Amino acid sequence: MKLTRNLKNILSLFSVDLGTRFIGFLVVAYLARVLGKSGFGAIHIGLSVLAYVQMVGNCGLTLLGTKKIAAAHPEPSLLTGDIIFLRFIITSLAFLAVLLILNLFNIPQELRLVIIIFILYAFPYALLLEWYFLGLQKMGITSAGRIIGSIFYFVFIVILVKTPGGTVNTAIAWVIGGAANAVFIWFYFRREGKNIKIEIKRLKKSLSLLKEAFPLGLAGFISQAVIMFPALYIGFVSSTSDVGIYSAAYKLIALLLIFDRVFSAVFFPKIVQAVARTPDRLDEIFNMIIKIIVMLGLAIAIPIIVSSNLLIDLIYGGTFQDSVILFQVLVAFFVMTLINSVLSYTLIAIDRERAYTLALLWSMIAFIIGVLLLYSNFSTLGIIFALILYEIIQMGVMVRKIKENLFINFLSSIVLPIITTFVFIIVLVNLNLIIVFKILLGIITGIPLIAISGGLTFKEIKYIKRLLI
Repeated sequence: MKLTRNLKNILSLFSVDLGTRFIGFLVVAYLARVLGKSGFGAIHIGLSVLAYVQMVGNCGLTLLGTKKIAAAHPEPSLLTGDIIFLRFIITSLAFLAVLLILNLFNIPQELRLVIIIFILYAFPYALLLEWYFLGLQKMGITSAGRIIGSIFYFVFIVILVKTPGGTVNTAIAWVIGGAANAVFIWFYFRREGKNIKIEIKRLKKSLSLLKEAFPLGLAGFISQAVIMFPALYIGFVSSTSDVGIYSAAYKLIALLLIFDRVFSAVFFPKIVQAVARTPDRLDEIFNMIIKIIVMLGLAIAIPIIVSSNLLIDLIYGGTFQDSVILFQVLVAFFVMTLINSVLSYTLIAIDRERAYTLALLWSMIAFIIGVLLLYSNFSTLGIIFALILYEIIQMGVMVRKIKENLFINFLSSIVLPIITTFVFIIVLVNLNLIIVFKILLGIITGIPLIAISGGLTFKEIKYIKRLLI
């Protein structure tokens, strides 16, 4: 069987991204056991601050760049130079702003140093050209860069982190891994004979690019700011140990989000091309993808929730058992994130970036209100409820906006399968069976039940087969 370019991209991204996530997860499990809950929480506070710096430095430019490269931009060298220049300048300003903010608060010296070292990673990230190759749909290059970065990170973790006091060395290993990824992509970029042109006289043009990217940047900032907020908030109102408990649960969800990354990287350029070339089929393609993504997310959720106790104990050890209930509820967040990715990338592809940003603004407001109302009653679990509320509001607003351009059967394609799966999981969890039988029952019975409730047809299954094979 000859592999299509789509299938090659999916296999490349999925296998390599799974490999990098697996390596990263080995590191996570190792760090959780070596550093303990407090040290584990400290490094995730550092990673959360880094995420904010990266979001500001990115400012939507990489997604805009991917979109323009996928649409065959006439001057790729100048476009790349503009984006690199802007990202580096904005990242530098964000870095200085964090240093200033750190001096305003009474933060323990070790945690302060961990944060500073982690945010140094923002500089190689600003120079990372992964977005360029995603636009060209050359996933093998980006996948190779990720695996190289992960290997460097893993090796230096093993070398440098051996005691509970190894939080600073963890940050150093992270920066080394990021730099290795960026250097490899740059090497390959130059090897293919591609050039970057940075011209100061194009400053006005560069700023117009920043203006164009701003809605995407704002949307990305809101999205990631919400995701990274819990670790910072818990650390502020509680302790680094509680941050460690939450982070252990969320790291498992981050591993599952490999599916979201693969979809975004492979299908976003395809959606852009469908809008440009076959707009009459966009309704059909969009609804097929929605049904398939909903079924995929829910099918993954069933065995994961059933085996959550076993997973937490095997990976982190008995000291992290408080993470189990957090992880189970976060699985709902994972499913809705997967669905919302389809909705958000569709809005971006049909040039409705402002509608996407509006959806995120409303959902962020709901999240903030949810945190204020729910944390006092449910502690960390209340923040996870607020995260789910954030996804629900976002989904509702995006569906409403998409309906202005496309047909979407929201109730039968999304709501009914989710309700069906929720009821099925409650019944399954309460059955007096060993875990292995519960998992098998969930897969054998649950997947067909989800497909039927979502109205998945043979035509849509054939569409996926045509797309991949």
